[in-house]
Amino acid sequence: MIRFCKHCGDEFHTADHRKIYCGKRCKHRAVNATYRERNRKPRLVGIDRSCEKCGDRFNTGSRPKRKYCSILCRGRAGDVRRNGTPKRKANFQSWYRSNSHRVCAQAKAWREDNPVRAERNRIAWRSLNRDKLKALKLRRRSRDLGASGHCTAADIGLIRAILGDACLCCQSGNRVGLDHVVPLARGGSNYPSNIQLLCRFCNSRKGARNSADYRTEDQKLAIANGIKQANAAN
Repeated sequence: MIRFCKHCGDEFHTADHRKIYCGKRCKHRAVNATYRERNRKPRLVGIDRSCEKCGDRFNTGSRPKRKYCSILCRGRAGDVRRNGTPKRKANFQSWYRSNSHRVCAQAKAWREDNPVRAERNRIAWRSLNRDKLKALKLRRRSRDLGASGHCTAADIGLIRAILGDACLCCQSGNRVGLDHVVPLARGGSNYPSNIQLLCRFCNSRKGARNSADYRTEDQKLAIANGIKQANAAN
């Protein structure tokens, strides 16, 4: 008797009229396929939403409560949550010191695999943290020149709030930046009391030759009092 396999459709010869599969392999595959079809769970349709950390659009897939587009964004958001209390902050800092090489290696590997997103994140961070970026540059420059003092992003924000966004010399608002009253090359410090706001032209003209201070006595006193109150609050 010639029959056709119910699973694969191939032709086979058999003397048993009840046989519907060409062999055990097709029979097992057909039984498994039937079992999977009967016990298949409904597939959830994902939701398109924005990542709460980086803002990129992603699909949640089978997890509708998902908030972050990747493990990296979830880890960054987790770092913020862990830093909520002093105890958690101390635990995280201790873990980071002992695993800093692994974290740096993972971050470097991610930047190499995702150069476009890494560059976009870098530009976004620089635009949102200009004072912090400037504080890091000042710290690096003062360390290279062996100068004393430390100026944080909060100190720079306080200086900008008191002195305004205009050059103290020419009152221009074009390309205004930070300037050390006593230049670091001449033994000046990196403390907030030695920082003023000058435009690019006035800063270049002043250079490291003189120690011209364009701040008023009231502005110096306001900066000193503001920093003292900030340190007392911390």
